[in-house]
Amino acid sequence: MATEIFQDLVELKNDTVFVKDKQGIRNLMDTAIYDAVFEADEEKKRAKLIFIKEVAKACGGVPSSIQGLYEEMGRQYPGFTVPAINIRGLTYDVARAIFRKALQMNVGALIFEIARSEIGYTKQRPLEYATVVLAAAVREGFEGPVFVQGDHFQLVRRYFLDNPGAETDYIKGLIAEAVEAEFY
Repeated sequence: MATEIFQDLVELKNDTVFVKDKQGIRNLMDTAIYDAVFEADEEKKRAKLIFIKEVAKACGGVPSSIQGLYEEMGRQYPGFTVPAINIRGLTYDVARAIFRKALQMNVGALIFEIARSEIGYTKQRPLEYATVVLAAAVREGFEGPVFVQGDHFQLVRRYFLDNPGAETDYIKGLIAEAVEAEFY
């Protein structure tokens, strides 16, 4: 279990994670995330992902909304842009490379997105995607806001025409799942 791999590196008090050894966590993150992502038991997988996400947050990878940054930059720096990146495979490894390069180039704002269609064909649900991105941030030593969001969470016309209620319920469920995973 993910709690066991970080046993001597974190302390749990009242369901809050406190970091005792950030470098030790970084060193074990590859193993922890691999174990969580490839866990066959869905309940255990969910528990591992949630715990790793909490560890990542305690290490300084903060799930955040980009709204405030956009508002401020729009007032102060017209034309300011932020790259939005959709990772469809090898998410942990690709996100690590992105954070590593962002640190080298002193880039602070990056958006990691996943579309409804990508969630389907990559089999990366919001909790897994958010956790893997945050774990990659921690592994590379990135601290600060991490922007993870849904991309094209919209009704699909043909599904809506076939069954409006089911399609609407699906989108509402996907949005709720994404918000619970700390997409903003």
